[in-house]
Amino acid sequence: MNNPQRILIGGAGGFVGGALESYLRRRGHTVERLSRSRDGKGIYWDIENEYLDPNALSSFDAVISLAGQNIFTRWTSANMLEITSSRVKSARTINKAIAAAPNPPKVFLCASAVGYYGLNPNYTDENSPGGEGFLAEVCRQWERASNLLPTHTRIVNIRFGIIMDPSGGFFAKFAKALDWHIRPIFGDGSILFSWIALADLCRAVEFAIENRSLEGPVNFTSARPCSYLELARASARLKNFSIPIKIPSPLMRLFMGQMASELIFSDVRAEPKKLLEGGFEFLSPNIDSFIESVALARERAQST
Repeated sequence: MNNPQRILIGGAGGFVGGALESYLRRRGHTVERLSRSRDGKGIYWDIENEYLDPNALSSFDAVISLAGQNIFTRWTSANMLEITSSRVKSARTINKAIAAAPNPPKVFLCASAVGYYGLNPNYTDENSPGGEGFLAEVCRQWERASNLLPTHTRIVNIRFGIIMDPSGGFFAKFAKALDWHIRPIFGDGSILFSWIALADLCRAVEFAIENRSLEGPVNFTSARPCSYLELARASARLKNFSIPIKIPSPLMRLFMGQMASELIFSDVRAEPKKLLEGGFEFLSPNIDSFIESVALARERAQST
């Protein structure tokens, strides 16, 4: 690592944050966590009361916020409120601390999502307008909170697609069905979804920290969106015998409610225009290359 950075992460205890912390440490960066505990094992913050000591940020080159309530659950009025407030308050807390810091970090990377574009069957990039729906509104408020007060810090709003990795999230649940020799196809299989391999996400975060030309919203998505039918076909590589089974969209909406419509069937096709223009190269630019990487990792694990 030619230019090691001091990096502070909020939300490092989750599926993405833990992987990102490990990756950045392997790359030679110094990483610390924001913590809701005063046990001295991290920088204390209180999201609910929006407290973070501005002086604590002065020794860091970059701050990353991944904090937010899990959205992969059936949405109720109560957890929709928590999904929104957890994201808005965490982003606003860091923004206010940066604005007041005597020596602020050079860059603040705040998570967002391609849900910003709403239910959108068209190809979109970072210049496309926001869409309609609950997630689109959450993302608007989330990004607005990260930019609430003017600062001298570069701010990057990371619009994640569905994050794919066997260790957690959507693909881990999909892989459990494969263990039962089932390849689920959601709806008729034609709906596309924007996604990114966790390994590429970690690399893209480091790329965004070091690339000063990246600012504002940045789509963290693979170069090619994937349909559920394509995912089912590609994943046959992971099991000698498996049966593709279609799960009707009305059935999924019945059991999963609004979350199914806005997450599973949103048909968002977000292009990583800024990453590609900046020269970023994906390890998994399409679903076949991602599945191949999973298969090779399994083979290596079995041979040791």
